[in-house]
Amino acid sequence: MTKSFDVISFGSAIVDIFLKSADFRLVKNKGKTIICQPYGAKIELKKRVICSGGGGTNTAVSFARLGLRSAVVARLGRDLFSQLIVDELEQEGVITDFLVRKEEETDTSVVLIGPDGGRTILVYRGSTRLEIEDINWSRLSSRWFYLASLEGNLNLVERLIDFARKRKIRIAWNPGEKELRQRERIIRLANQVDLFNLNREEMEELARERLGAKNFWPKVKELGARLVIVTNGRDGAYLLSSDNLIFRPAPARSPVDETGAGDAFGSTFVAGLIRGFTLEAAFELAMVNAASVVQKIGAKAGLMNLNEA
Repeated sequence: MTKSFDVISFGSAIVDIFLKSADFRLVKNKGKTIICQPYGAKIELKKRVICSGGGGTNTAVSFARLGLRSAVVARLGRDLFSQLIVDELEQEGVITDFLVRKEEETDTSVVLIGPDGGRTILVYRGSTRLEIEDINWSRLSSRWFYLASLEGNLNLVERLIDFARKRKIRIAWNPGEKELRQRERIIRLANQVDLFNLNREEMEELARERLGAKNFWPKVKELGARLVIVTNGRDGAYLLSSDNLIFRPAPARSPVDETGAGDAFGSTFVAGLIRGFTLEAAFELAMVNAASVVQKIGAKAGLMNLNEA
């Protein structure tokens, strides 16, 4: 049977409000960089951008721009912010039939962008966590599922994995912070997916080893996923397969805003696989697209389309 979609993304839908100012001050404190301002000050902004975000919508748009038939499953409210999200997705060609809209407030974030492109994110989460009963299971027909953060709902992750495996749907999984707090369950589920994708800090916490330690990659391999991606920010990324470990440095560019780089990397790699690229070619494409995203404010503005890829 022909699959209805190339890929369906599952995750959050949020409105991001980006604020950038030359007056934002960066201070080093105990090895961390902090954006701080004088209490009671009025700060002039250089730029303000309001757009949709969240792992579910970011990855769905990435797939659509790369020419794939893409849908997204996410939950949002029935307010002005929710309509902004729906409108943006439809303009990008993402199928929005699976969006769940309820009488609640849509998730919102305020992103403070530092002079170096780093950012601090203030997040408001309503009652929009996606639940098992929110999904129209009978219509989920796809070649791939892409699971972004589901706000700690590992019961839903387990259900999606079981559903996909029974129907020979391939699975990419990029769990979020709340999922990763449930370490033992994450470890039990990781060996059931085709692609497991984390950043360096997250993988170090999961493996309980530091990148560069002798046992780091053996511990990662023990997770059992067919492919594992470990991104390391401005330093580059790693791809671990059954018989090879690939590292690619990040392109030497000064980032404008790093929001969405991880979503772009993981989704672009999967898009390459769907299009029949080799692992190496899909990995290179992911690196290029993630570098493109950080050149613009917002998680979607810099995503490449099929002609640019």
